[in-house]
Amino acid sequence: MTLTEYLRAQIDRRSHGSVRGFAAQAGIPHATLFRILKGVPLDHETYVKLARFLNVSVCFLMELGGLETGHSAEERQKMRMVYTPGLDQLIETSMSLSPESLEAVVSFAQFCRQREEQEQIARTQLRATPGS
Repeated sequence: MTLTEYLRAQIDRRSHGSVRGFAAQAGIPHATLFRILKGVPLDHETYVKLARFLNVSVCFLMELGGLETGHSAEERQKMRMVYTPGLDQLIETSMSLSPESLEAVVSFAQFCRQREEQEQIARTQLRATPGS
C-alpha cells in the first residue's frame, strides 16, 4: 500500500470522501493534502500532523511514502497496530540534536529495552517456578 492509497482510504472512512474536511480535521491546508494525493513529497511537520491525527507512527507514514526508515517487515506491522506518541516526540526532537546527543539518547533507549527484557525474563521464570 502506498501513502496515497492509505490516505484515500482514511479520507473515505473519516470524512466521507471529503479531502477538504479531512484536511481540516488533520490540521493541514487542503492544498497540501491535494498535493500529497498527487504524489508530492511531504515535509516532516506534515508527517507529524497526519500521524497524530491518524493515530499511527510517523515512521509508518514515512515508509508508506517510500522513505526507508530501516525497520523490518515485523516492525512495520507493529507500527500499524500501535500508536506511540512518545516515539513521535522522540523523532521530532531528535531532528535538532547533535550527533553526540542523539547517540546518548539511543544508548539510553537500548539500556531501557535491555532492562525491560530482563524483567520479563525474571517474571517468566518466577511463574515457571513450582510453588510460587
